[in-house]
Amino acid sequence: MNLGLLPLLMPAMVAGPVGPPPPPAPVLYVRFVGPEGTLTMFHPGTPLERGFKNPTTVAMRPGYIYRVGIILPDAPERPLFPSIEIRGSLNAPPGYDFTKYPLPITMTTEEIERVRSGAMLTKVIYLENPEKAVAIQTSNDEPLQFSALTEGEAFKEANLRGRIVAVMHIGERKYAPDELARFMIPGTILLPGEEALAPAAIPPMIPCTSVPLYDPILGPRWSEDECLHDGGDILQPLGIDNERRLFGLNPSDTSMEYSIGKRRKVTTSNKVCICVPRFVAFVVDTVPNGFQGARNPGVTKLGVGGSALIAKRLPTYTRQADIVALLRVQNALRLTISEFGLAQNLYMNKPEAIATLNGTHVIGEYVGLDELTASPDCGLMLMKWVEPRGPHQIGDTVTFFLRYRNPLNEPLTDVVVSDSLTARLEYLPGTAKSERASNFTIAPNEAGSTILRWQIPGQLLPGQSGVVSFQAKIR
Repeated sequence: MNLGLLPLLMPAMVAGPVGPPPPPAPVLYVRFVGPEGTLTMFHPGTPLERGFKNPTTVAMRPGYIYRVGIILPDAPERPLFPSIEIRGSLNAPPGYDFTKYPLPITMTTEEIERVRSGAMLTKVIYLENPEKAVAIQTSNDEPLQFSALTEGEAFKEANLRGRIVAVMHIGERKYAPDELARFMIPGTILLPGEEALAPAAIPPMIPCTSVPLYDPILGPRWSEDECLHDGGDILQPLGIDNERRLFGLNPSDTSMEYSIGKRRKVTTSNKVCICVPRFVAFVVDTVPNGFQGARNPGVTKLGVGGSALIAKRLPTYTRQADIVALLRVQNALRLTISEFGLAQNLYMNKPEAIATLNGTHVIGEYVGLDELTASPDCGLMLMKWVEPRGPHQIGDTVTFFLRYRNPLNEPLTDVVVSDSLTARLEYLPGTAKSERASNFTIAPNEAGSTILRWQIPGQLLPGQSGVVSFQAKIR
């Protein structure tokens, strides 16, 4: 092989979609939600001021700070003026309709009362990474919210669990018209009824994640936050231990176990992608508990108390993988074929290689040519798909199908199909079905979702197949 051609061939060797990822949306659609009768004012304090009843959706350019007015029906004389920093936008596959997934900006009655009593609220809103999701059902207008002690902690936790897209600050302070007018930058917000957005009058004011990373050698880095995946094999690889038990079935993994004679094997399915972004917020509530001051000539007394804050941390878990499973070699020689002479097999049914690592015994068996040709690489043994096809929304019910088949030239026995659902999927009890006779069981997994397991008794002859299915709700 001509090594000079290697740089030209490397892009074709990269797994995944070919070509650069689609550009992110030039704007982030934002949906303002609040108590019934709430009015949201845009460009407050300027001649271009306009108000819309909630819920209302607008488009905002990343990289700018927006000041809006919130007029509540119970106290219109006491408007609130939150500031909203837009730090990112959605970045998803071609054909993705960004308008169907706006970022919800919410104000609950309890939060409004806290602000009116003198509290300062900060919400760090991020797009949740589905692999780090929490198994809690939500809705489009009621996103998940968790408390944090400080803004630093809120930013740190949000960055660990996804991609920050917005930061909102809100307090009781009133603003003069000239202060509000400073946040009015032409070409940065598209209001309802407007068809086009003019170029921004000034460059972005704050850092924003509007440009995806792209490595010229490794290829595009596709976003993992807009879409949740189910199927395939992530983290610890699937495998069968010495007790013929399955290991490595992580949340979102799908497996098919089967036996050929005395050998127990496992394979996985393709991945299914469902693009339903979910926004989550960390909320910081800051309010002085008390203030006392007395000033006399030569004497100053000052005392400031702090309120007690409780931080709710997202549930976490720790996975401990078997030592053997952590030994991974990539881009190594895939296969070595070698025949042993008669003298080498004289006193052994099958040659074995035994090694010890940190007290763990690793046993490898010799595989003959006849066994290798019995398992050709002739397509998926387990295929997964979902209906209906997108677009989907939080709260929708979808149906997953798993087709298993025997592409080999000898029968399979003890076939078991397992699906460990991601935290964003909630299995609907009683919806599991199977074309062939099967024993169906469920169990919880570490992500707070469910492991579905179909045990198909008898033999699966060469060329035979079957389908299992179930329904799940998108969280």
